[in-house]
Formats: sequence, C-alpha cells, structure tokens
Amino acid sequence: MIKLMSDRLNGHRKYEKYSQMPDWLVALFAISGFLIAGFYGFVLHEVLPGYLEMANKAPLSEWGSKGLLVTAMLAGLGVVTWHFGCVACCCNGILSERWYKMMLIIAATIVCGVPAA
Repeated sequence: MIKLMSDRLNGHRKYEKYSQMPDWLVALFAISGFLIAGFYGFVLHEVLPGYLEMANKAPLSEWGSKGLLVTAMLAGLGVVTWHFGCVACCCNGILSERWYKMMLIIAATIVCGVPAA
C-alpha cells in the first residue's frame, strides 16, 4: 500500500510555474493560501497590538530571551502570512485571466459588434 502511494507520488507531473498547472490545482492553492493567510493575519491582528503596547513600555535591554523569542516568532508568522498571501494573489491572477478573459472578449464583441482578434 505504501509502495503504491510512493510510486504514484514519484511518477506525478512536476510543474515549474503556477500558470502551467490545471485550473483545479491552481484553485486549490489559491483557496489554501487565502485561508492560511487570513487565519494568520487574524492571529497577528489580535496579538500584535498587545505586543506593541508591552514592547513600548519596556526598554529593549530588559526584554531578555523570552521577549526576543516572541519577537522572532511574530516576525516569522508575519513572513508566513505574507508568503501565503502572495501565493493566493498569484493564483487569483492566473484564474482571473483564464476564466474571465473569455467573458471580456464576448462582452467586447457584444458591445462593439466586432469580433475580437
């Protein structure tokens, strides 16, 4: 069973760009990217104001290792949020171009009366 699964995973097609993937796979990446970025963005929105309030009260020399660890964790969470947001935005652009380009051509043809090239 495990061998069958590993053979299937090793034999799958590898894509170099998101634009080479089929629509369903790009949509899966877009949905997961939006969900992850949205969740972590919400977490940062809830935690960051309290963190900044505490950080402004204490000088940097008094933070200690726990304060620096929390800072590093929040910075890492910010980078992860940014990354997944960029993946979702990229996939959104690809899907918008694929799905709505034909609609724009049809609308231009109806409005202008001239078929688009």
